[in-house]
Amino acid sequence: MKNYYYISTGDLNGFYTLRHTFTETCYSRTENGGVESFPVERDWYIRNLSTDREEAIEKASAWADENNIPANRRLFRAEFDLAEIKRRSAEEIEASREREAERIRTTDWSILPFGKYAGKSLRDLVTTDPEYVSFVATWNSGDGQYCAKVAAELIAPYLASKNAEKSSRIDKIIAAFGRNILERFSDDQPHQFAGSVSREILKGNIPSDRAINILSDITAKLTGRRNSKAYNARYQEIIDALPA
Repeated sequence: MKNYYYISTGDLNGFYTLRHTFTETCYSRTENGGVESFPVERDWYIRNLSTDREEAIEKASAWADENNIPANRRLFRAEFDLAEIKRRSAEEIEASREREAERIRTTDWSILPFGKYAGKSLRDLVTTDPEYVSFVATWNSGDGQYCAKVAAELIAPYLASKNAEKSSRIDKIIAAFGRNILERFSDDQPHQFAGSVSREILKGNIPSDRAINILSDITAKLTGRRNSKAYNARYQEIIDALPA
């Protein structure tokens, strides 16, 4: 696996630049739920150095010294001359920008260019793996940012439905226990189980089934001891009112 620092040129060939190339081990979830690793080649820009070859090498070496880069990872030969790769003209720069803009305009960004679903359509994934589409919607760099815009539009109805479903479940849970009871637990027992769970429910967070069962027991005990007629009636009332 490679891992070294070297001198190259910037996008416009106007400066010697310092870069870091290395192989990164990445991981993805397999269809059967396991995890597999795979290598990904990285090449990152670090900083501009100089338009002078010798000065560029000196600056690269100084940076490497400051950052404790081992000698065997420094490839600072800069075996090319900026005079041989002159800065592109303003016309060339503008043409390059136009080509990139055209590429962005004409590319179908609903087709994922990388990731575990590379080559797959976001329009299909929104029904088969909506959580991954939600993840794509958070991408904010490189070509991923264009996929993110498509993903955000496609996932919006799903998220709205999911949020509405969550809101409905929370309303039913609050109604089952009674808002006044939950507020009472939250205020009077802030550091105890009932208070903690009640506070989360009132904040709009759905507790686990086990937490619901324990809170149902605690709430029913307000009417009588466990297994008494009053307790059983209140406990069953809560269970019947809770969302399925």
